[in-house]
Amino acid sequence: MNRRIAGLERRVLLAAGLTVAVATQAAAQTVIDLCYVEKTGVIYRIDPDDVLDGNLPAECVKPGKHFRLTLVDVEGEHGKLMGLGDPAHHPYAFLIDGSRALTGDLLAGGNKLTGLAAATGAGDAVRHEQAVLDADAAGGDLGGAYPDPTVVALRGKAISGTAPSDGQVLTWDAASQSWTPTAAPGGGASDHGSLTGLMDDDHGLYLLVNGVRTATDGFAVTGTTGSGNIPTSGFGTRLMWYPNKAAFRAGYVNGSQWDDGNIGRSSVALGNNSTASGDWSMAMGSQTTASGEGATASGSRSTASARGSTAMGSETQATGLASTAIGSAAVASGSGATALGHLTKALGDGAFAAGIQAEARGYASTAIGSGTLAEQNASVAMGFNVKAGGATSLATGDRTIASGT
Repeated sequence: MNRRIAGLERRVLLAAGLTVAVATQAAAQTVIDLCYVEKTGVIYRIDPDDVLDGNLPAECVKPGKHFRLTLVDVEGEHGKLMGLGDPAHHPYAFLIDGSRALTGDLLAGGNKLTGLAAATGAGDAVRHEQAVLDADAAGGDLGGAYPDPTVVALRGKAISGTAPSDGQVLTWDAASQSWTPTAAPGGGASDHGSLTGLMDDDHGLYLLVNGVRTATDGFAVTGTTGSGNIPTSGFGTRLMWYPNKAAFRAGYVNGSQWDDGNIGRSSVALGNNSTASGDWSMAMGSQTTASGEGATASGSRSTASARGSTAMGSETQATGLASTAIGSAAVASGSGATALGHLTKALGDGAFAAGIQAEARGYASTAIGSGTLAEQNASVAMGFNVKAGGATSLATGDRTIASGT
């Protein structure tokens, strides 16, 4: 209740042109007595004589209803008011220490802010002499005045006053010492293939089509087995890695030897017209063929057509399973047969022929020498022009014949 009365008495007194102050101020003082009527909210002054005589109105007799105020006459001077140093009494005024921020736009009403310090960082207000003003002269590579300067130079070099036409570019003209509009070299290029200097070694990270590139850590070309198409087909000289079949080719072919249908999985073919059509096969040399699975053919016109067969030399043929033919025109047609030398033949399974024109026809037969013949199973012919014609027979020496068992 006392707070309510205090608020009411302050409003009443202020409305009357009076100011509440502490009674100890060195100024003229006037003492008045007031009475507050709670029912109506009215405050009115009590006659001083009634106060002196003790004749207070009935509504002012109750405690809290009658109170006395001391009024100080400050003669209308603002500086004599108390509480002027409390910022809370002036919520709409700037503080001289700059601690009160604006909560809205500041309208200067056409007036100026003066005495600003020079701006030194982001967010600082800029003084007049620090700002670019209308009609200020442009400098550096710009000419004219703001707000519409023009570019008159590039990196301090003058730009020609000639206006460019469609498709022209600025190029440096040493004669006039200026950037001058000229047609783009070659009319310009929008396609990489139309650029000049493509054959120059400008890309140190790429392998060269022609020439040598030093690689510190080598290089790798990866792919996915069973995925993708063959890079190229037909005749020609090339180095080719075919990820789909994990196959490798290097050399020259005059036809379809390195087309997809003649490439075995994980196969290798090197040289001239070599064919490795068997899976995991290898063909090296000239016109060699490794068509068997896991077969190897090397030399010239050698053929390894059976699984696991090997043909090495000139015109050798290994046609039997796991057979071996090495030399010149050697033939190993039996399974597990071996023919070594010139014109030797190992025709029987497990047969062995070595020398010149040695021939082992029987199963597990052996012919060694020149012109020898092991005709029957398990027969052996060793020497010169000898013949073992009977099963398990043995013929050795010069022109001997063993016809029995």
